[in-house]
Amino acid sequence: KSSITGCTLAGGRLGAPTEQNGCGVKFESRGGLVEDCRITDCRPVGVVQHGTAVQIVGKGILRRTMIDHCTQGSVANCWGTIRVYGAVNAVIDSCLVCSNAAEWGGGIYVEGTAYVTNCTFAANSAKTVGSDLYLYNGWTNARFCNCVFAEAINGNDIHIATGAMTDEGVAAQLLSSFDHCLSESCYVAIGGGGPTGAMLLPTEKGNLNESAGFFDAAAGDYRPGRGSPLLAGGLLVPGMKKRTDLEGHPLVVGGRAPIGCYASPFKPGLLLLIR
Repeated sequence: KSSITGCTLAGGRLGAPTEQNGCGVKFESRGGLVEDCRITDCRPVGVVQHGTAVQIVGKGILRRTMIDHCTQGSVANCWGTIRVYGAVNAVIDSCLVCSNAAEWGGGIYVEGTAYVTNCTFAANSAKTVGSDLYLYNGWTNARFCNCVFAEAINGNDIHIATGAMTDEGVAAQLLSSFDHCLSESCYVAIGGGGPTGAMLLPTEKGNLNESAGFFDAAAGDYRPGRGSPLLAGGLLVPGMKKRTDLEGHPLVVGGRAPIGCYASPFKPGLLLLIR
């Protein structure tokens, strides 16, 4: 079990002759920890590599890490900038995943057990569907708490595919995987000819279906602006008071839990003009 702390991992490439997956970081069965890092400019070369930035197949922990500008390049059919595959208790916490692209799941592609908390997925794109999140084939043991899915470049923020299951109750069960999250768009596709279409995250679980109110999304600043619903809309869970946000600030401010990876509103610096 290895750990990587405080590093920039840039320019990761995987290519021929075989599919290996995880162009930046790959967590194998023993797990590992990556925290306070940046993973950027990773992509496959020549052949499909799923998880263009990160592949988690073990007990991997990804914490307070920014993942940006990772793409599938000229390779088709890559699944997820982050791909969780059959993992046991994968943890992704207080991360910013932005400006990435993949075939499905431009931010994250989940087909395994994962606990994703206080993460911000923004301005990602999917060539097919699931700009920020693609939740595959009924993984109801994946949990998303206090997460943001917003600013999809193309397609919907969240795409939930239930495979061969046709029951509308399956869609409701999958949607219950989201607790105190914010999404601007969600789409559920039920296999076998069942209903498909736009759906809302269940508000009775504290979820929000509205604009995130970022400070300046157009400029790539995904910190909450003043009055943003992200600042106090999160679920206060045990142990959160000991955690910090992406910038190292206390995650809980004034007894309030945020949605996303930032705990405080953007505060412009003081400008002094001396004549």
